[in-house]
Amino acid sequence: MTRCASLDGDADRIVYYFNDVDGTFRLLDGDRIATLAALFIGDLARSAGLVEKLKVGVVQTAYANGASTAYVTQDLRLPVVCTATGVKHLHHAATKFDVGVYFEANGHGTVVFSDLALKRLNKYEPQSPAQSSALETLQALTALINQTVGDALSDLLLVEVILAHKGWGPKEWDLT
Repeated sequence: MTRCASLDGDADRIVYYFNDVDGTFRLLDGDRIATLAALFIGDLARSAGLVEKLKVGVVQTAYANGASTAYVTQDLRLPVVCTATGVKHLHHAATKFDVGVYFEANGHGTVVFSDLALKRLNKYEPQSPAQSSALETLQALTALINQTVGDALSDLLLVEVILAHKGWGPKEWDLT
């Protein structure tokens, strides 16, 4: 199954899409990108032993898909904050978390890491090889992600890294 991504004219928004086995068009929009990033970062924080030291949260607007909100709160067990529409509102709210994930449904968004989170990631001493591997991946994400909103190329790389780490294609992603 081939996954595709589309960026808008100034490359500040991204959406993914694919045709399923029945030929049905499936859209993986900004809500799906946010939940994928939150899933991955939350899993890494747990695996690294940092879940108590990093507050990971998701910021959405009232236009977010209600199923994505339920998935984040119920399945991922992460807090969700709802703001007014516009990335300036989402970005501001995301900075209240150690790691704030936000995307509008139109694919405009990013992940932000607080200064405290960056310090904790750099000073943390893992207690096992598995914790060390998860920590290294989290540290690499801070270098990969452009924390300034509106960089769809960085967001594309983030999604591709997550999918590669998980061994997922669009079908598996769509099931989350």
